Amino acid sequence: MIPREYRRITLFSLLLFAPAVPARELTVVPGYQRGPLIASETFSGGLKHWLAEGGIAARIQEGKLLLESRQPGADNPKGNLWWRKEFPEPYLIEFDYQSLSSNGLTMVFWNAHGIDGREIFSWKRSGKYTEYISSNLRAYHLSFHRFGSGLSNIRKAPGFHLLSTAKDPVAPDDRRVHHFRIVVTGKRQRVFVDGRLLHDILDDGKPCLNRHPWQHPLPCPGTGPASTHGAFGIRVTQRQKALFDNVRVYTLVATERPPGEER
Repeated sequence: MIPREYRRITLFSLLLFAPAVPARELTVVPGYQRGPLIASETFSGGLKHWLAEGGIAARIQEGKLLLESRQPGADNPKGNLWWRKEFPEPYLIEFDYQSLSSNGLTMVFWNAHGIDGREIFSWKRSGKYTEYISSNLRAYHLSFHRFGSGLSNIRKAPGFHLLSTAKDPVAPDDRRVHHFRIVVTGKRQRVFVDGRLLHDILDDGKPCLNRHPWQHPLPCPGTGPASTHGAFGIRVTQRQKALFDNVRVYTLVATERPPGEER
């Protein structure tokens, strides 16, 4: 048997001299393996696969998507940019994000579709926030670089239901490139930033905040069914300016689906 003091030295040596592993490779999703790449966007071909709504400006800058919330004469320009694709669970979507402004708010939507089953591209929206949280749109959205609040939230529509709160991974003056991954497995939604788990929710439809009637009926009957398929979109407000790149979607192959992650 190896003496305890030598075991400590051996362990220390292994930790000290172990090869560095990029943070994004630390993401582990129990019960699933990453399957084929089913969609990707490097923005080399422009924005022909994207739909802009509201007061935003989208253009390609050095091979990346530059998204700004700006509109002449508007105090608080806002709007969405939707990828003209829909994805069924289980899947993983990832992208690189870099903020270029100290103020502003960034959101990403996923599993977005009409509550009546329609694709979100079958009707028009003006970019107003209420159209995405209290109308006939069902989706999840993640907020970050959130005007210095220090918080990142996941909310569910329709109804503006708060499902998870965590520390904002992108501070107001942070200009680094961050790698986001959203893992969709049935009713479970997980968000990783730079390889670290930020949000992990199991949407059973029960959590509900009784707040304002424009968000959902009072008393609140629940948050509704989990959203398990739909489109991906980006939203910027409060004069946000940011770069996006390397948007990729992979199917996930279930090796042993954990309990509670069924549709």
